[in-house]
Amino acid sequence: QILERQTLRVEDIVYSDSLAEEESASALQKEAAAGPMKDEIQIVHAREHNLKNISVNIPRNALTVISGVSGSGKSTLAFDILFSEGQRRYLESLNAYARQFVQPSSRPEVDAVFGIPPTVAIEQRTSRGGRKSTVGTLTEIHHFLRLLFVKLGHQHCPDCNIPIAPQPADSIVASILKDYKKQTVGLLAPLVIQRKGIYQDLAKWADARGHDYLRVDGEFQPTAKFPRLDRYKEHTIELPVGSVDVSAKEEGLLRDLVATALERGQGSLKLICMATSEERLFSTKRACPSCSKSLPEPEPRLFSYNTKLGWCPACTGTGLFAAALAEEESGEEDKYLEATNDPEADPELACVECDGARLGPIARHILVNGQGIHEVSKQSLDTLPGWLSTVRKKFNAREKAIADRLLNEIEARVDFLRSVGLGYLSLDRAAPTLSGGEA
Repeated sequence: QILERQTLRVEDIVYSDSLAEEESASALQKEAAAGPMKDEIQIVHAREHNLKNISVNIPRNALTVISGVSGSGKSTLAFDILFSEGQRRYLESLNAYARQFVQPSSRPEVDAVFGIPPTVAIEQRTSRGGRKSTVGTLTEIHHFLRLLFVKLGHQHCPDCNIPIAPQPADSIVASILKDYKKQTVGLLAPLVIQRKGIYQDLAKWADARGHDYLRVDGEFQPTAKFPRLDRYKEHTIELPVGSVDVSAKEEGLLRDLVATALERGQGSLKLICMATSEERLFSTKRACPSCSKSLPEPEPRLFSYNTKLGWCPACTGTGLFAAALAEEESGEEDKYLEATNDPEADPELACVECDGARLGPIARHILVNGQGIHEVSKQSLDTLPGWLSTVRKKFNAREKAIADRLLNEIEARVDFLRSVGLGYLSLDRAAPTLSGGEA
């Protein structure tokens, strides 16, 4: 017994710290066991960041608000302890294979946390996009809306504001003979329009068919030694078909070149006047009956603020006067700049070309139920269901089959936003102007 007592005394001296920790943990377990663990989350002696040995019981299945002055540790308690510890314990419950794909967080400075379930943290953001982001793009309503306009919109001439119609190849030849008489013109077939890629295979295809050059972003490049293009930049590639002096004598050659260009360009060709460098698009599918202006076929990118194909040339999709961005800028850069509140700064004005619509003239003149997508986006979410209901009633059986799923997706998102009290917002509302709660 004497030897045992001496051994215990030596252990008490050597391991006094560890024994104290064990006794503390044992006391905490007894203290926690005495409390209602099922209905509460117990945090014991939290010392993370600004917390000074805080113990708190938080009821479960209830809404709890943590309030206090700045720097008192509200975020530490909510995120660094409650969320972090709940997530860490959940991840530890997974098998080893699943845990290798996630990086577990470190344990917070706290003696014990009892009764905590798996946690989810939702952080408030004051802004979720740059100057080109809107309520419509954030909620993806604009994505479904633009598909509706692509599939069922009626295209109008931006200059004459009358519906376009197909035109035969003979009409294109007649227009060229009339407008470019006694001038030399070159005809090209559009192959790629504002698409990303390197297009080495396309150059090999053209070279195998006897074409020595391709026109890439306005510059002629040899097909035999085709340069490696930037795969992350949008490119426009055209196939030169030939050149001709426009006259009645050369009408036969002109017809042959037009036919070849339309075949390679799938119904479209581009004309370049050598004397003036004027470029003009011709299409057998879409042309104005009044001025004979040809228009490109609608596609989703035509309604995008972030592509050169769709944005307004004057403001590059910002919708603001004198606020155009460079082609490579997206508007997200503003989030990393220091905010300045200058009371003497001039107010932002709408772009004079698009009147704040952000889109180019071709997209603005594609109509559904007599309205462009920019006009629909100006409506509040409370009035949008009425427009959708009217559109659904006016569609014929074929149009209803195409639009049904698109309209359902739009209506579901609009109903949700209205149910949370955001019915006063419009789809064209700029994201940086939203408050934290709205965003």
